[in-house]
Amino acid sequence: MREKSRIPDPARVPGGASLLHDTPDVLPVRRDWMARAVLIMALALLAMATFGVWLRFRPIPYDISRWQEAGGFDRGRMLHSLLKQTGFVGFTRTNVEKYLGAPNLNERQFWYDLGPAESELAPEPRAAVGDPKHLYGVFAYDLDGIISDVLYSRRRPILGSQPFDSSGWFGGDATKRRTMFTRALGRLRSVGLTQSHVAALLGPPDGTRNRAHYDVGMGGSFLGSAKALVIDYDPSDVVTATAVVE
Repeated sequence: MREKSRIPDPARVPGGASLLHDTPDVLPVRRDWMARAVLIMALALLAMATFGVWLRFRPIPYDISRWQEAGGFDRGRMLHSLLKQTGFVGFTRTNVEKYLGAPNLNERQFWYDLGPAESELAPEPRAAVGDPKHLYGVFAYDLDGIISDVLYSRRRPILGSQPFDSSGWFGGDATKRRTMFTRALGRLRSVGLTQSHVAALLGPPDGTRNRAHYDVGMGGSFLGSAKALVIDYDPSDVVTATAVVE
């Protein structure tokens, strides 16, 4: 039986190339396994990094021994668990320090009422005292009586700069106090600002409190922030309020 003759395709030339195309009809499969391996490794590293961040920042249960040894960052992670157990209001200082140990900072504060605040002014959490609708000048001082800070219960208040007049200050109109407050501070700073100097010029404060600060910020992390758990005590060292402030 005679074999059928194979008629060559006139559009082809030896070597598998086509006269119509300058490349072979069948292209070799491209080996991109290296690119796939790099992609898989990158995704694995991303997953590990995400898990590491979650592990580092996740809340952890409060434990008294762990709290005593922890820095501000890890205390912050325990804070939610701690405050779920107790809000401390009504505790004595001795009982608070059984939970928290000695504070990072002890300070005392006293304040003067400066009259109704402008409604558009935002409250200042660090100096929240008295009537929330009023503006207060809040003095912080250490155990030696040295003033460490002067705060206002509202941010960026408009005070004015009227000459200080003792009869106007003690006249009972807190709004008039506001216009004299800046000048009063100037006089106090000229002799060095102390608790006794303030009381001598402005009279007994409208309120006082003792405040303890515990660092619960993000110290040691790349998100560094200065947060504190503040605990306010009345003059007999009983807790009246707690808050987390920056």
